[in-house]
Amino acid sequence: MERAIEFLQNPILNGIGLLLGLLSIILAVILYRKSQRLREPCWAIQTVNLIKDYSSNLSDLKILFKDNKLENLSVSKIMFWNHGAETINRQDIVDADRIRITDRRGTKILDAKLLAVNNKPSDFAISLQGVTPDVNLEFDYLDKGQGAIIQIVHGGTSSKDIYLAGSIKGSPALRLVKAQPHKDQISQTINAIVTLGFMLAMAVYVFSSMKTDTLGGL
Repeated sequence: MERAIEFLQNPILNGIGLLLGLLSIILAVILYRKSQRLREPCWAIQTVNLIKDYSSNLSDLKILFKDNKLENLSVSKIMFWNHGAETINRQDIVDADRIRITDRRGTKILDAKLLAVNNKPSDFAISLQGVTPDVNLEFDYLDKGQGAIIQIVHGGTSSKDIYLAGSIKGSPALRLVKAQPHKDQISQTINAIVTLGFMLAMAVYVFSSMKTDTLGGL
């Protein structure tokens, strides 16, 4: 009987039990989040600056793009997709706040081209509207992981000069993804392992101290 009690009071065993308990809680949270069917519109952007403030160095040089005089010229690629498990349908887009690519600081959008679509039946299309103009994004539906890549030629110098705007019913605001998803997952996994390892070490230390104090009192 005493051996059984000592076995149950083993700090390593108690630490392992605590670790398993924490892992079960984390697993339950992950499974709960995955089970939720949410619309999650996401976008990412990458920009290459071709010309920047050329007139300050070459005053006699003029650069035109479709008859527009330019000081700066950049090409951005924007990827838009549904990261959630719930389908985004055409009727889910708010009419008064359509999904569009627009400028942030008066940067003029000069041209737009649809580069790639990973699901042709979604009927993804773009159109330029307005004087500035904005680039409207239109589609029939987007299931999880479906979307498109759009190329934008504009008079800005970085990715901060244009952005994706708009509202979708029943979903959070459009989320800008600044890092690749798989890198985020790896980072989160490493952080979780380090945290659990630290907590396990602390648990073993605490139980060992408690056992030592108990034996010393006897």
